[in-house]
Amino acid sequence: MSSIRKNPPDVAIVDISLSDAHGLDLIRDIRSQFPNVAVVVYTMFGEEIFAERAIRAGALAYVEKTDPTGKVMDAVASAVRGDVYVSRRTASRILRRLVKGEEHEHVSAADRLTDREMVVFQMLGQGLVVDEIAERLKLNRKTVEAYRRGAKEKLGFDSVSELLYHGHDWFQSNT
Repeated sequence: MSSIRKNPPDVAIVDISLSDAHGLDLIRDIRSQFPNVAVVVYTMFGEEIFAERAIRAGALAYVEKTDPTGKVMDAVASAVRGDVYVSRRTASRILRRLVKGEEHEHVSAADRLTDREMVVFQMLGQGLVVDEIAERLKLNRKTVEAYRRGAKEKLGFDSVSELLYHGHDWFQSNT
């Protein structure tokens, strides 16, 4: 953030998965401190999990690392213009929710997780333990445990072991 403070760019390209934090938090921080900086998410995570969350956090574009270079360039150009850039499928899903309302839309178990619960679930799937997650997210251990418990309950798992097992499988299939 200090480099952005010294010389604010037109666009910031952010990954969802960071070694010392989480991309959703970074997006929120950039947008709150530098509202004129367009944020583009460039990530290995499939759009069905994080695209809508990233847009809600303040990103203007979401592209996957497997997308062709032309699509990435289009996303950056759109964001610099102030336009939102997501896939047609993601745009359709967001607009359906607006038009019909969430109660009419089939909501997956993962969609019921709060952003923090999803982040904790993702990090657990990457093999991080509670203390590592707490350190990266700058939260205390009990708060991370509460998010873990919420994810476990909303996803319908009976034990933390089951949550960890499925978190690992989920992480592998969405990267």
